[in-house]
Amino acid sequence: MSTLTVKRVGSFEYQITGEDVDVSVTSFDLYAYRPIAKMSGKGSRKIKEMVPDLLKGFIREESEAKRKEIKARAESFCSQAPKIEPGNIYSVTVAYANNEEYGYEDDTQTSTFLFDYESTLRHIKTNQAIDVKQEMIRNTAIYNIGSFIGSGKARYIREEERLFVLLNGIKLTGLALKEMAKEGRRFYTLYKDQRRLETIEDEVNRFDIKQARSVFGPLGEEKEILDINMVERFRTEVARAKAAPE
Repeated sequence: MSTLTVKRVGSFEYQITGEDVDVSVTSFDLYAYRPIAKMSGKGSRKIKEMVPDLLKGFIREESEAKRKEIKARAESFCSQAPKIEPGNIYSVTVAYANNEEYGYEDDTQTSTFLFDYESTLRHIKTNQAIDVKQEMIRNTAIYNIGSFIGSGKARYIREEERLFVLLNGIKLTGLALKEMAKEGRRFYTLYKDQRRLETIEDEVNRFDIKQARSVFGPLGEEKEILDINMVERFRTEVARAKAAPE
C-alpha cells in the first residue's frame, strides 16, 4: 500500500489520505477503551485495521515536535531572561501545563501562573520559563493562596491577621500580597479572583456562620479558627487596602 498521510483537522478529528484513500476519523482518543468513534470515506474498510497504530504514531510524532519547540523557546528565553527582583510577584508562562484529568505535567503545552520571586527564579534557572512579566497588583484585588481543609495552616492563619478564610479558601488583598512579598513570604499557590470587588463584598455580606461551621466542623484543625471573625478580617483588610496609596 502507498504511503498514507495523516493530518489533524480538530481536537480529536483526523484526515488520512493516500492512493485510493481519503478517510475521516472522528473522535479518536488514544486513551479510550474504543479509540475510534467513527471512520468514513474512501478506502476506510481497506485501512481499518491500520488506523489505530497509524494515528498513535502520528500523535507521538506530533507531541515530540511540540515538546521540542516548547523546550527550544524556553531555553532561548531563559538564556536572556529579564532581571527579576525579590519582593515582587511575577506572571510566568511555563513550558508545561497541568493535566488535571490524568494528573501529570504535560510538556507539550504551556500555561501561565503567578509566582513569587523564588519560584520564578527556579523556573528561569531550569529553563522552564517562556515569558516573565512583573504582575501589576492593585491594592483591592483579592487573591487566593490555597485551600484550607487539610492544609496544616491553622496556626499560620491565626497569627497572620492579613489573611482571611472564606468558604475554605485562604485569601488576602493585593495590598497584603505586596507587603508579604516584600517580607520574603513564599506563595506556593497563588490565584487572582477575577470578580469585581463589589461582587466579592456582596458574597461576604451573605456569609453564614452556620454554613462555615458545617464546612469546618468535621476536622479538628478547622475548629482552631472558628472563633476568628473572618468577615470582620475581610472588611478590615479591604478598608485598609482602599485607604492605602497604590
